[in-house]
Amino acid sequence: MRFSPRDSYLATCEKFVKDEKNLVVWSLATGREVAMWEWRKGSKEGTKSIKFTEDERFCARLSSRTQIEIFEGGNFTAPMAQINAETIAKKAPKSEEEKKMKYWFDGFEFVPSHAASPTGV
Repeated sequence: MRFSPRDSYLATCEKFVKDEKNLVVWSLATGREVAMWEWRKGSKEGTKSIKFTEDERFCARLSSRTQIEIFEGGNFTAPMAQINAETIAKKAPKSEEEKKMKYWFDGFEFVPSHAASPTGV
């Protein structure tokens, strides 16, 4: 499990069971589930796939190996934006360094590895 920066949310993840949503975000103010998703990888990695900004205005969720969903203001019904790494990776590299670039999202390949590690999202 993992708490959000201001302790407003708690993310939990259980072992994957087919057709069950095992990655849950809980509101600590109400004790209710505010979001649920299916996470097929190890349960320890599930909570690492959710990141909040320090002010908790935005939440990013690694929804697949190549896609991040962005939620705003605690509204988890639909992402306000999606970032697709395949689109980023398929763009023609400008230099030899860019051709060798790896992508990561807090340990998952996604964002150019030469970029500074994000503090929030």
